[in-house]
Amino acid sequence: MDDSISLDWIFMGELSSEDVNSSDDATSSDDATPSEDGTSSEDGTHSEVDTNPADDILLATGKLLPNLDNIPPDVFHMIVRYLEPRDLEKLRAVSRTIYRSTQPIFREVVLKELYTKLTAEDIAGICYLANNAATQSLPRSMHIEATYVGDLTARRIYQGSLAYDQEALHRRPEMQSLRRDMGLFVNCKEFHVTLIKDDLRMQNKVLYIDDVVYAAFADSSAVVEALTLDSRVANRAPHEHSMPSSIDFADMWMNLKALKVTEALPSDLSKGTAVSHILEHAPGLRHLSLTGSDDSWGGLSRIFRTASSTATKATGIETLELSFLFIESKDLKSWLTRFSDTLLTLSLTSLTLLSGSWIDVLQHIQDQCTNLQYVFMHDLRRHNRGKPFCKWKAASGREDIYYMLESRKEKARKKGL
Repeated sequence: MDDSISLDWIFMGELSSEDVNSSDDATSSDDATPSEDGTSSEDGTHSEVDTNPADDILLATGKLLPNLDNIPPDVFHMIVRYLEPRDLEKLRAVSRTIYRSTQPIFREVVLKELYTKLTAEDIAGICYLANNAATQSLPRSMHIEATYVGDLTARRIYQGSLAYDQEALHRRPEMQSLRRDMGLFVNCKEFHVTLIKDDLRMQNKVLYIDDVVYAAFADSSAVVEALTLDSRVANRAPHEHSMPSSIDFADMWMNLKALKVTEALPSDLSKGTAVSHILEHAPGLRHLSLTGSDDSWGGLSRIFRTASSTATKATGIETLELSFLFIESKDLKSWLTRFSDTLLTLSLTSLTLLSGSWIDVLQHIQDQCTNLQYVFMHDLRRHNRGKPFCKWKAASGREDIYYMLESRKEKARKKGL
C-alpha cells in the first residue's frame, strides 16, 4: 500500500431550484426576527459572519467538496477498517476529531495479532492487555517466537557435557503468566509457534520446538482452534526426542480445526513428537497442511513419515495441503483414501514421487475423492526423471476437476511418469 493516504470520496447532494428559492424567500422576509447571536439588528443592518467556502460551493453547484467530515460515521468506520496499521496511524494524525473517532478501530487493528519473543518485557505487555477489559477481547491470534540454543550449545548437550531440562521453560514465572493470560483473551483462538536461530542474547532459549509447545500450552486455559508449527532451525543431529509429559494436556487439541506444519529445513519437528501428539488428540481437525523441505537427499520426507505413521483420530479432513515433500505413491494414496469421504480441497505443490506412478495417483483421486470441489497442482515430478510434468493447474467444480485430471494423466503418460 502506498505511504500516502488518499480519501477521495465525494458525496453528491443535489438541491432543486424550488428548494433554493423557498429558502431565499424565508430568509428575506421583512418579518424576520433578530437572531440571538446578533447577526441581524432592528435597524436592518447585518454583522459580518464567517462563512464556509464549501457551503458557497454547495449552494452554487449542489455538490459537496471532498471532506472527511462529509462521510457518515458508519461508512467512515467501515472504510477505515481496511487500512493497514501504518496508514491508519497516519490518518489519526490528521486531526483530534479523527484521532478520537478512530481510537477503537486502531486498537482493534493493531491488537488483532499479538506477538511475543518470550522475553519478560513482551510477556509483561501481554499481561497488561489480557487484564484490561478494554483490550482483552481484541486479539484474534498470537505468534510465539522462540529462540534456538545454537549449534555449539546443542552439540555440548548431545555430547553430555551440558545439562538441558526440557521442562525448564514451562516452569519460568513469565511462562506461567503467559499461559494464564492466553486464556483471558476470549477471542484469541489462533496460535503460531516458530523456532528460529538468533545470534542475540535472547532469554528463554530452547533446544526443541516441542519444548515451546509444552511450555505454552500445557496447563493453559486457552482455546486453540488453529495452530501453526514453524521450525526454521537445521537440527541435523540424529537424536530423536519426545515432548515433555509431566502434564497431560491432550485435551488442549480437542477444539483444533486447522493444523499447519512448516519445516523449512530438516529440523527437530520431524525428530520430535509434537506433531504426532497433536494429530492423535485432535478428532475435530478439518484442515491439515504439511510443508517439508526439498533438501531431503532423495529420501522420504521425515515430516510426512511422522504424520503418516501417526494414528490420527481426525476422520473429517476437508482441506489437505502437501508441499515440498518426497513421498511414496502408496503413502499418498493411503492418505487420499483415509479422507476420501470428506475431502473438499486438495493442494499438491512441489511433490516428488520416490516410487510408483503419477498416473495411478491421479486415477486414484478420480476414483476415491468424488466430493472434491477444488484441486490445485504445481511442480509434480518423479525422482530422477527430470522436469515436472504439471505446473500451475487449478480447477473447481466436479466437471472441471475431471477434465484437469484427465489432461494431467495424458501428460504424465507422454513423459513416462
